[in-house]
Amino acid sequence: MKRSASIIASVFFGIFIFTSFVHAACTEGSCATGTGTMAFENGDKYAGEWKESKKNGQGTMTYANGNVYVGGWKDDLRDGQGTMTYKGGDKYVGGWNNDLMDGQGTYTWIEGDKYVGAWKDGYRAGHLHMAKRQ
Repeated sequence: MKRSASIIASVFFGIFIFTSFVHAACTEGSCATGTGTMAFENGDKYAGEWKESKKNGQGTMTYANGNVYVGGWKDDLRDGQGTMTYKGGDKYVGGWNNDLMDGQGTYTWIEGDKYVGAWKDGYRAGHLHMAKRQ
């Protein structure tokens, strides 16, 4: 019985590992450690620095929906300073932590209005300064 459970667990683990790598392909360079480009099955594409097969350092993620992020990464999450340009024309420039807008940043809407100030966990925080377009 223990041997059957062990075999079943090994099969499920193998399927998990196999399917984890089927959804993306390193198309250029090294996507393990170094600099490389990875194309994902959903149409996203990342070009930049890698460490232990995770996005780490500086890189550019072009999302299938048209959004583009250029900036820092840590363990596959947006981290540090970065710029997200949204398909519709809005743009955020500032700090990121755990894949969320965090720290000081500026969000500019396509119409020209902007928020300049603090962000926490993806939300505007602290004292805010809203500027209307001229």
